[in-house]
Amino acid sequence: MPNTQTCGVAERGGEVIGSVTVASAGGPFADIAYEDELEMRTLVVDPAVQRSGAGKTLVKALMDHARSRTGINAVALTTGATWESANALYRATGFERVPERDWFVPGTDIKLFVYRRELGQP
Repeated sequence: MPNTQTCGVAERGGEVIGSVTVASAGGPFADIAYEDELEMRTLVVDPAVQRSGAGKTLVKALMDHARSRTGINAVALTTGATWESANALYRATGFERVPERDWFVPGTDIKLFVYRRELGQP
């Protein structure tokens, strides 16, 4: 069975300070991933250490994981349209908006943005 979900954690001084979850296309946790993409589902960093590089480190680890997977060419993610810090992090780590893939939370008027990053980018 293909790898459908992976979780990674960041530690500093023996304490967990963040985590990231990634899902495979077609798996029960993926909403937007195409067959050649992994989908970043959740990236969280303890507010006490935000803006310290932990989020960028988690993104780098996720991209390294994606590069190790056969047939994967990119990572895609969904984020809230109004989540300024998250949107800034994704842009700073090489993700680009894919507005044609934006979507709404079913039954609401809440718009979600889609970002994508090719694996070939450094």
